[in-house]
Amino acid sequence: MKKIKWGIVGLGKIARIFAKGFSFTKNSELVAVASKKASNLNYFKNNFSIKENYCFNSYKDLVNCPDVDIVYISLPNSYHYEWIMECLKANKNVFVEKPAVTNFDHIKKLQNLLKNKEIFFSEAFMYRHCPHIKKLSEEIKKGTIGKINHMESSFHVKIYNFIKIFGLTIKKPNFSNRLFNLDLGGGSILDLGCYPVSLSTYLNSIINPSNNYYVKLENIKKNICPSGVDISSSANIKFNSGFTCKVSSSFENKYNQETIIYGDNGNIKVLDTWSPNKVCEIELNNNSEKKIIKVDLNENIYSYEISNISDQISKKEYIPYFPSINVDEIMLNTSILEKWVSYK
Repeated sequence: MKKIKWGIVGLGKIARIFAKGFSFTKNSELVAVASKKASNLNYFKNNFSIKENYCFNSYKDLVNCPDVDIVYISLPNSYHYEWIMECLKANKNVFVEKPAVTNFDHIKKLQNLLKNKEIFFSEAFMYRHCPHIKKLSEEIKKGTIGKINHMESSFHVKIYNFIKIFGLTIKKPNFSNRLFNLDLGGGSILDLGCYPVSLSTYLNSIINPSNNYYVKLENIKKNICPSGVDISSSANIKFNSGFTCKVSSSFENKYNQETIIYGDNGNIKVLDTWSPNKVCEIELNNNSEKKIIKVDLNENIYSYEISNISDQISKKEYIPYFPSINVDEIMLNTSILEKWVSYK
């Protein structure tokens, strides 16, 4: 079996976890990395057996490397568009960390460029490729809870803290961190809220496969920190299919990755929707039964997206299909995120 050769641009925390996923795949291998930090290059060289001549301190050199089949972009959000464009110019397949871009004009330009190119382009929502989402999709499509009509979904991780004693701030968040940096595309909506948004658009596509969508956002609430980014937010999404969603994201509330999907005949609950560990439990409740479905997962859940993407590229399938996300889906997700983020 010919293995698809991957390169990674940007070697932060997620890139390290992603890279470990290659050891669980048979159809792919990590061959090249690029970073402007020598320490990151040395880490990948030593821990993932990357050859010296494939450790690049220039992103462009990796993009143009003929031995790389696909580039995984794991840079801060504000750099995604620039390096997607560089990949497309080099006719290189590209897989970009979520959110793919931060404004609708950018994804529209990318869509127009892709029309005339045989290039694979998709967005890295790791959860979409995991077995529990496949099982969730199967249950919904076979009508286990009837026609779905509403979803409530959250992604909360408590990482934002102000600690005060006697009215004095003794510890505060590092506002240079990309998560709290406006110029780097920070904020809970773009970092976490994009997950429930992407699930809402996928579920709506099951109800309304015509791809003719009208989306309205209502009841938007935000908490903005001193650096200008949202640290928690919620919104209601209404699709023209009649499907509605309540979504929320937060850096300041306790851990919550719960999703509940309601139908005419019951509901489905997934407690750890986005990054479950080894076993994911799906609770089914309808008029005739209540049961828990346990879905086993690999030790590294990023391996599923690596394997799925590599399989599609090896088959020369340049238009991504489920569980991968195509450019039309990215456009819809981006339009929702842009409205949510820009709301004052």
